[in-house]
Amino acid sequence: MKHYINKRHMHDLGKLLFAFNMLWAYFSFSQLLIIWSGNLPEEITFYKSRLNGSWGVVAVMVLVLHFFIPFFALLSRDLKRSKSLLPKIAMWMIAMRCLDLYWLTRPEFTSSALPTWCDIGVILALGGIWLWFFAFQLKQRPLMPLGEPKLAEAIATHEH
Repeated sequence: MKHYINKRHMHDLGKLLFAFNMLWAYFSFSQLLIIWSGNLPEEITFYKSRLNGSWGVVAVMVLVLHFFIPFFALLSRDLKRSKSLLPKIAMWMIAMRCLDLYWLTRPEFTSSALPTWCDIGVILALGGIWLWFFAFQLKQRPLMPLGEPKLAEAIATHEH
């Protein structure tokens, strides 16, 4: 695939990654704003337990590491075109998404923000199962869309 993927494709994928980062931030902030402004006691407890104590530190980490760092990094046109840096940013965002899901689900069960070995084990086990299934399915299918009439145009090396 390295012969077919060029800087234009990487730039498009970088823009898509940037758009998903913005969309995640928009949805997360909208949810917070709607619940907080509604001021319903049964809804407020969701954020009250997540914004106080050690969970507040995790909330700030999610904000900074999952939104601000990728946001400012993906503003760079050169980074979006880099075949070595863009996958690292994508893997970083996946790891921070795991942290975000941990922050969304774990405070209901414990007041401590430190993960246990079970928390990490579950992420690794489910990620391993998913990766195995993905690799198994990927081996059975062609990587290029065979029969696509505009394939030659899509892999052309012209820049925009």
